[in-house]
Amino acid sequence: GVDLAAVRAAVMENPWVERVEVRRQFPDRLVLRVDERKPVASFGESQLLSSRGALFDVAQPYWPEGLPRLSG
Repeated sequence: GVDLAAVRAAVMENPWVERVEVRRQFPDRLVLRVDERKPVASFGESQLLSSRGALFDVAQPYWPEGLPRLSG
């Protein structure tokens, strides 16, 4: 009786998650496939740029070190 759409929405709230696939597996399992965003640069003071070209917000203390800084 798990709402798959609700599970997917809850996982997608994490800014590091780029994509998630949720499915049931008989008889009583829930299978999630999660693709993580991989930052390649920081943009401005509050966003990261993913390897797929999408901007996403993550608090600066969690930014990987050594990323190129972009602005514009």
